[in-house]
Order: sequence, then structure tokens, then C-alpha cells
Amino acid sequence: MKQMISLHVQKRKLLVKIILLEVITLLLYALLMVVIHTKSLNIETLLQSDYLFSATANNLNEKNCYYLFDANIDFFVSPTDQTSLNADIVMQTENAEYTYTVFWNAKLLKENGIAVTKSLARKNGIKEGSVICSKHIVDDKIQEYIVEQILPDASNTITSRNSINDGIIIMGYDERYIDNISHKVLIFSEQDIEELSVDLQDVPVNIVYREDEIMILCKQALPYIGVWLLLSIISTLLVVFFIVEDIRYNYRRQIIIGIEKKTLIDSFNYVIRGLGLLFICTVFAISFIVLLTVGFNKIEIIVLVIISVINMITLEIAGKTARKWLWRN
Repeated sequence: MKQMISLHVQKRKLLVKIILLEVITLLLYALLMVVIHTKSLNIETLLQSDYLFSATANNLNEKNCYYLFDANIDFFVSPTDQTSLNADIVMQTENAEYTYTVFWNAKLLKENGIAVTKSLARKNGIKEGSVICSKHIVDDKIQEYIVEQILPDASNTITSRNSINDGIIIMGYDERYIDNISHKVLIFSEQDIEELSVDLQDVPVNIVYREDEIMILCKQALPYIGVWLLLSIISTLLVVFFIVEDIRYNYRRQIIIGIEKKTLIDSFNYVIRGLGLLFICTVFAISFIVLLTVGFNKIEIIVLVIISVINMITLEIAGKTARKWLWRN
């Protein structure tokens, strides 16, 4: 049985410091997780899709293609709203087949039906069965649309090359748009470019390979994950620093009066690991609960677990280094 002594930790003062650090850490985590959450959802959707590339063309394909209009189509949660939904708009074609090759594909929609991606729906309080409206570009009349499906999130670079939006709205086929508004066709292809060009009798442009898009999103997310990791390591080191500052005098006094080294080491480790693990586990638990409320995905959970494990390793290394420093000084 380990023999330990009291190092006279000033618990109230130390806990106040740790709690304040915890609050600051969680606030900074939240800012980083907003960006990481969006990127990771998009990466997960792309990983679950199976198309080779996306491209635009002038002619239709048999599968997984949408109309993109050369005009702004605005949707509003309410007819009285002044601000439209920040979304990319695409429209299903009349006869195309929509498969799970594109993970965020919607089922075939009615003319007054739409499908909305998850983040856009959550941000604006939209659910399946909700009714939102749009001013029809052809006749300028306010038309109501029923939300028939909530879809997985998809990267905005698929439907919009130059803007950052909250999500995608898919409209059911409406021939009035097709007959009156210039448009192009967005295609998600399992074929290579040469085969697709022959089938379409057209050369596709704006080609984005799915694997390239995954790499782009990973590169965009990595700096934020790196900052998250650095922040977590710094916060763990600060916890160790606060503890060492609190017990330094009493630890050295115990050395001077001849307390056995093993007893001192066990007592020091007990304090460092106890308070340090409490800090790490509390941050992990609160972060996990936040992810549950916003709709977590596997990538975020994996990153959170890895960072927590690295924090535990940091705690051990920092604790060992601090203990040696106290013994020598």
C-alpha cells in the first residue's frame, strides 16, 4: 500500500484557477469546433459517396444530375422575412435517377417539394413538413414549398464555386424554370471524363474529383485541429503549473525535513493526476455533450478522443518534469 502525506493544497484557490482555465478553454474550443464541425460533416458525406467527380455541362445525364440556374433563387422561412436563406439552390431534372452514389441525394421531389441539408435546416428551425416560401422568378408570385426531406450536409464547393453558404436546397422539377431561365447541368459521374463526354455529346467543365475535394477539406480543417491540439496542451501545462506553484513550498519543506523520496513522489503524483485528470475529463465530457447537441460525426469524436489521450500523456510528462525540477531546486 502506498504511503502518502498531505502537501497542503489550497483547494479552493486552486479550483478557482482551474475552473476559470476550463471556461476559457471551452470557449476557445467552441470557436474552433464551429469550423471543424462543418468541415468534418462535409468530409464524412464525401467519404460515404461513391461518385468519381462532379462537373457542369450543357446536356443531361441519366443519373445524379441537377439544374443550376444563372439567376438568384431566394427562399424565406416566412413571407415577411427580409433576409433569404443562405443556401445554394439546385433543381432535380425530370427523368434523372438519383442514387446513393451521391450520399446527400434526395428522393424524387414533387414540384412544390424541396429537400434541405441538415445544418441549414437546424440553423433556421426547419423540419420535415415545414413550409417555406420563395418568389417564383417566372411570375413573381409567392409560392409555398413543403420540406419533404432533411439531407446530410454537403460541401458548398459542389454547387457553388465562389461562395460560402449554410447548405443546399434541392427543388423538385418545375418546367417553368427550365423554359424561362438559362441554366447548366451539374453532374455527379461514376464514369471517367472520356466516357461521360461521349454519352453527353458535350465536354464537361468545372471538374472537381471527389478525392481532391476530400483532400482540400482535410487541408482546410487541419490548421484548426492543430490549434485545438496546441490549445489543449497549453491548458494542461497550465494546470500542472498552477498545482506546482501551489504546493512548491510545502514540497520543498518535506524534502528538507527528510520525508522519504518515494512517499513524496506518490503524494505529488496523486495531486497532479487527480486534479489534472479531473480537468481533462471535465473538458472532454462538456465537449462531447456539445457535440451531441449539434449532431456529432465520427471524425469529430475521433479527434476529441485523440486530443484527450494526448492531454493525458502531456499531463504525465509535465508532472514528471515538474517533480524532478522541485527535487533539484
